[in-house]
Amino acid sequence: LGAFINNATGRGDLGPLNRAAPLLAETFFSPRLMASRVNLLNPVTYAKMDPFTRKEAIRTMLSTGALATAVGGVAAMAGAEVELDPRSSDFGKFKVDNTRYSFTGGFGPYIQLAARLATNSTKKGSGEIAELNEGYKADTRKDIAEKFLRSKLAPVPGMVVAALDGKNFNGEPFDIKTDLPKSFIPFFLQDYGEVIKEQGLTPRGVAMGAPGLFIPTQT
Repeated sequence: LGAFINNATGRGDLGPLNRAAPLLAETFFSPRLMASRVNLLNPVTYAKMDPFTRKEAIRTMLSTGALATAVGGVAAMAGAEVELDPRSSDFGKFKVDNTRYSFTGGFGPYIQLAARLATNSTKKGSGEIAELNEGYKADTRKDIAEKFLRSKLAPVPGMVVAALDGKNFNGEPFDIKTDLPKSFIPFFLQDYGEVIKEQGLTPRGVAMGAPGLFIPTQT
């Protein structure tokens, strides 16, 4: 039961890598959170539980899924764009103007990665379904996996990779004068700044940025 509570609250067991937790924390952003999400999506985790804990765990996960579905449904009824295709980078998000809000509780990127690798395809922003490894400069499964791992790097390793690659994670030219300061600014403040830049310092802009304190927000 304690193991499930740890997973549910983002403190996943790293298994054989527990002894390397300090090193992993220097390399990746919150490795125990990553482990918790993988553990909760892994059927083996539930198979190993005793009956009482398994029942509580399944009930909790179903409640979480129902809540996410309800949030997406309400957003859609309110006029927001909602993406349900797990191959899309917008999976599990609803969009208002140019701002996206994730309602998957951190599970979205892992489901997205699994769907892309399993189907050997991605969904582009235009809605087109693109097969991996087909066409000019097409992504491969290796590219998809590398992008996922890069998105999970801690600020310092991420900065090193960006400098070596010559471009940041968003594909923009790497500029140490702008990219370095960002690595020390909390994500919430960065996201809020992007919303205000897009909407202006208005009541609407302030309201649209506020959810970023609780859920991932991207403009």
